[in-house]
Amino acid sequence: MKQTIILTLCLLGCCVASGESLAPDSLFIRLDASIANRSFYIEQKNDTLIELKNRLLNAASLEQKYELSKELVSQYSNYENAPTLYYADQCLEIARQLGDRNLITESLLRRANYLRFSGLTHESLSILESIDPDKLPVELRKTYYKVYMHVCHSYTKLQNDSHYRDKYIELALRNADSYLALERGDESEYLSVQAYKFYLEKNYQQAINTIKTLQKRDDVKPYLSAEYLYYLGLVYLELGDNYKRVSLEAFTRSAIISNELAMTNLLSLLYVGRLLINSDNPYAHMADEYINVAVEDAVIFGDSYRADLIKSTYYYTLQINLERAEARKKTLEIVAVVVSIFLVTLGFCLFLLLRSNKENKNNRKKLSVTNARLQDSALRMEAYLKLFINRNLVQIEKAEKYKKQLLKMLNGSTSCEKIKQDISSMFDMNEDYNSLLADFDKSITDLFPHFADEVNKLLKPDQLYTYDQNSANKLNTELRILALVRLGVADNKQIASFFRITLQSVYNYRSKARGRAVNEDTFDDDIMKIL
Repeated sequence: MKQTIILTLCLLGCCVASGESLAPDSLFIRLDASIANRSFYIEQKNDTLIELKNRLLNAASLEQKYELSKELVSQYSNYENAPTLYYADQCLEIARQLGDRNLITESLLRRANYLRFSGLTHESLSILESIDPDKLPVELRKTYYKVYMHVCHSYTKLQNDSHYRDKYIELALRNADSYLALERGDESEYLSVQAYKFYLEKNYQQAINTIKTLQKRDDVKPYLSAEYLYYLGLVYLELGDNYKRVSLEAFTRSAIISNELAMTNLLSLLYVGRLLINSDNPYAHMADEYINVAVEDAVIFGDSYRADLIKSTYYYTLQINLERAEARKKTLEIVAVVVSIFLVTLGFCLFLLLRSNKENKNNRKKLSVTNARLQDSALRMEAYLKLFINRNLVQIEKAEKYKKQLLKMLNGSTSCEKIKQDISSMFDMNEDYNSLLADFDKSITDLFPHFADEVNKLLKPDQLYTYDQNSANKLNTELRILALVRLGVADNKQIASFFRITLQSVYNYRSKARGRAVNEDTFDDDIMKIL
């Protein structure tokens, strides 16, 4: 039964690692389930370790002991650091007993690799410097360059001096290049070193593409999938805040696999907690729990450097929570004071409002009556002006009509020439029309004393109208048309009839006037607002 459960969990872990698209909520539900079952996964891990140890005790030959010790190193390498180093030393001792130089070198490289997790990078470098890679077989040379690359990078994390960091990053890159220059063997190993090199070079997009290529391979083991997802999350973090969401997803997937395989060596869960702090994610409230579990993992693994890092994050989280609580407390105090002041002010305002309510009502009534009278007066004045204009227009048209009729009647006799001349002089339509325009101008200036000036305020500085205050005809045709518009005569046919011009001329005059305006779209409405 246990074997069936383990197989099912591993298959589910592979689905997550392979990049199966899950909704964010589904990922966190899966993560919480993996945390809830941690004790079960750890129990399975310990059962596997006990079985290997029993086989080691019963091993008949040194070769068998070496292989079983190496398998124990592999099992412990992502679970507990101290036993990892112990069995790495056992491998080295057995290799020396066997007298196999290649196994001795392999064991030394293995020891150098795992010493770095305890912060013993100096010891790791000493071991590596004692080995001549040119004398090693190709596979061991690859291991040498790969271990050297990782040790140098681990060394940079312990350095505060930028000079030494740059020096060892450069050394790590040289070893990566040396590895990649060798004949390709394991394609996954080759791609992982290539991705690591891109990461060290800060070529993050290439690193992402390479890691994604690795994830698609069928030969990738589940624990490597967890590591690839972890490094993918780190690379996304380097790209900035815009990539926090995909970084969180990568770390979450890595944490799920790590929990299901009882891996305690990765910091995936720590980064999940850190990314959730101060975020608007629905699972932000779980940040503290995730960080607590990450602290437990660090204690199990026994990596002092990582444990310190996780604990510092843990205390940082506590500090944030305390600051939030203090901020909420201060906010509530401020809100209480503001509400109190508001209530006092509101009460005082209500008192003043009630006391002056009658007076305000009376004032509103008086103002309403006055406004109604003013509005009525203005309407009557406009009506009178329109009536005056229309009556004059009718009279002019009638006079013109009578003149034409009389001329037609008298045209039949040459003896009436003198009469025609008299009639023509009697009905001087131009004079009457000019007189009408003068009266119109006067009426406009009486009704709107500053009409021309108000129109000019709506125009561009270089497009102002000029007029003579002392002239009988104070307004030009464009201003008269605008005056008619202000009086409510907006129909172009009526305007054309009044000014005895063509309809097209009215369009032209109005377009020309609108073209002078600062705001052409609201010009007609602005004219109607002139007082």
